Amino acid sequence: NQSILDEKNNSNKISKVQNEKSRLLDSNISPRPNYHSDYCKSDHVSEIETDEEYVAKYSNRMIYTCLAIRRYIRILLNIPVYVCVVFTLTAIYFVVTGVQFWGTAYLIQGLGGNQYEVNIYFVIVAATGPTSGVFFGGWLVDYYGGYKGQKGRLQTLRLTSYMGGLAAIISVPLCFTKGIPTTVVLLWILLFLGGACLPGCTGILVSVVPKRLRPISSSVSLVIYNLFGYCLSLVLSGYIMAAVKKHFPNCGIACIERVGFRVIILWSWCAIFFLSF
Repeated sequence: NQSILDEKNNSNKISKVQNEKSRLLDSNISPRPNYHSDYCKSDHVSEIETDEEYVAKYSNRMIYTCLAIRRYIRILLNIPVYVCVVFTLTAIYFVVTGVQFWGTAYLIQGLGGNQYEVNIYFVIVAATGPTSGVFFGGWLVDYYGGYKGQKGRLQTLRLTSYMGGLAAIISVPLCFTKGIPTTVVLLWILLFLGGACLPGCTGILVSVVPKRLRPISSSVSLVIYNLFGYCLSLVLSGYIMAAVKKHFPNCGIACIERVGFRVIILWSWCAIFFLSF
């Protein structure tokens, strides 16, 4: 009786699996999560494979994938040009994000500008400065032969270093200028030069990485941009402003805005620091 009952249970399990498999095939749904497409497309999956067997089989594959990703990241970090260019772009994004977030507050509260005029100035600066810089940087890189080959990359790095160095130099008088028109002009030049560095740096970033590592290099660079560029810009400047307000009670809102904005502007020296390597 027990053997007959076991046989019946096994036949019921097999029929259920077959019915589920046919239903999934009809609806174009894979019977298992697609952790490994080649394996899922094969016919080696047992019809009565248990969850324990399935997890044991795929845990090895997932461990191998994690080890491979870690190995690829280690290879990327051993490419000095890739690391330096990624952090150069991160510094540029840090400055651009901070300027776009705190720019109007700095011009209005820090320098005492008229809100209506400042909004018009800032829209023009933020819209035309980086965009025209990107077009100019792309044209300049193509004019001098592009970034293909070691010689082309070296020439592109040289051009990018010149533009980044000029932007870093402009950031110093920009921090201490009190006139609204002069500040707006210097701010436009700073954003223009920062945008001009993007085409060359992005091209070098792609060309120095082997083709098989380009997808993971793009993912790693985006994580760094978001953490140490976009996010850190607002967090660090806000923290510094809060610290100044706490430890220097006599420093008014204008003083606090100037301190935070100067930190953001002078961060452009980090870009030239990484480019110098």
